[in-house]
Amino acid sequence: MFDKEFFPTPDHVIAKMIEGLKLESMLILEPSAGKGNIIDYIVKTVSERTYDLILINPPYSNAVKHFLKAFEISNGAEIRCLFNRETIDNPYTKERELLQEIMKQHDVKPEYLGKCFNDSERRTAVEVVLIKIPKRERETQFNFTGNSSGEKLHSVGDIQNNQLESIDVFESLVHRYSKVKEIAAQILTLNKEMAFYAKGLVDSTYSPVSNLHSCIEKAGSYELAYERFIRSLRGSAWSNILSQTKISNFVTSSVRQDLDQARQKQGAMAFTVEDIENLLEALLMSLGSIKQNCIVDAFDILTKYYKDNRVHTEGWLHNDAFFVTKKVILPYGRSDWSDKPEIGYSTKEKLTDIEKALCFVSGKKFVDIKDNTIEAVTRNKTLTWGEWNDSEFFRFKLYKKGTLHMEFKDSFLHKQFNLMACKGKNWLPADYGRTTVNNKKDNPKPQEKVYKSPVYQTSNKEDKPEISIDSLLQTVKEISNKNEAKQLNMLVERVG
Repeated sequence: MFDKEFFPTPDHVIAKMIEGLKLESMLILEPSAGKGNIIDYIVKTVSERTYDLILINPPYSNAVKHFLKAFEISNGAEIRCLFNRETIDNPYTKERELLQEIMKQHDVKPEYLGKCFNDSERRTAVEVVLIKIPKRERETQFNFTGNSSGEKLHSVGDIQNNQLESIDVFESLVHRYSKVKEIAAQILTLNKEMAFYAKGLVDSTYSPVSNLHSCIEKAGSYELAYERFIRSLRGSAWSNILSQTKISNFVTSSVRQDLDQARQKQGAMAFTVEDIENLLEALLMSLGSIKQNCIVDAFDILTKYYKDNRVHTEGWLHNDAFFVTKKVILPYGRSDWSDKPEIGYSTKEKLTDIEKALCFVSGKKFVDIKDNTIEAVTRNKTLTWGEWNDSEFFRFKLYKKGTLHMEFKDSFLHKQFNLMACKGKNWLPADYGRTTVNNKKDNPKPQEKVYKSPVYQTSNKEDKPEISIDSLLQTVKEISNKNEAKQLNMLVERVG
């Protein structure tokens, strides 16, 4: 809760948001509740409500998404939402353009509140704007067309003067009341039973009871509702199995997206013991390629934003082959929402991906270094613009212009990372470094084929002998097995 975008709404701002509203006749939804200040204030202010108003103080980095979701589910309810002023003044994304279109359709003008969080519980100098979308006409969800079953039901209107007929009607009502009570008790018992069996099968955030009711409400028939529920349950069960492997905790965001797509496809498959065993076996067999993909992802992050982060290598399989330099620069590294040296939200994910990949290379566990990542250091320490700071793998510093400068602390790790990334990109050529030397003019004899790395060349050739190309490629092939780290250390030590 207490992250960089946690700013509890102060009472005077809430009072401004609900100004002029008759809250006593409203049921209010607050979908972006952090600490719950808005709801707590309203509960203290009114005693009875109906559902007519949505109040939102969302995280400013994705405030538009929160608003659009609230607008989608509002069903005509009035919406009052806080935004960063820059979101309103600079509609450069499709989502922001849609927000502007909604405001235009409802003749809404932004209300500029200024730096109204200056004296709040969690202070920020961000300029805030209040948007008020008025109440619209609701869509009717029910169509009362009578009894579709054709069954003749008793009603109070059937009562005649005849006492016997009256007794029959009353008995019918009492009988129906008793049956509804009985069935309700059975449903509650079955709900508890279903929740019991779902525990451990699905994630704790997934409620099979609520999901079933939702499917019934949205489907046109009970048969379709059952099919949707089973599909949802099966998908959640597969997701839970993948989450128990903890694999999402140590892979990069790109690989995580690939795994999520695989999970969605897996969700359409039967849920049997054989299928579960096949999935886990396939996952184990793919761990080597998953690690490799994470390292390649990190390599791309470090090189695609800034060409000066690359060292070009001649004579490889591809003319555009290159290494990551030891000192790298990432643009847009600082946060746009703070005047202090802080890492931007989108950059945090990129840095985490890089550090997870370096954990694969170094053999460390990400959970063991999470308190010494760049993001953790910037969160726990007061930084100064342009001054170096230490994290687990990098020295780094932030500049006001927005760039983040980083330098690998360990030269050996830097070399390992480059070699493994280039291996993953298939940039290691079979004939790289081959030379032919004629020892004798009359009887030319080729010199042994050797690999000379542009990164790993040593200044003193007598320190470490050159390695034959056949031996090198054989070692590179062995990197993907269970002794990957050990093999790689041997390789780099021999290459220098």
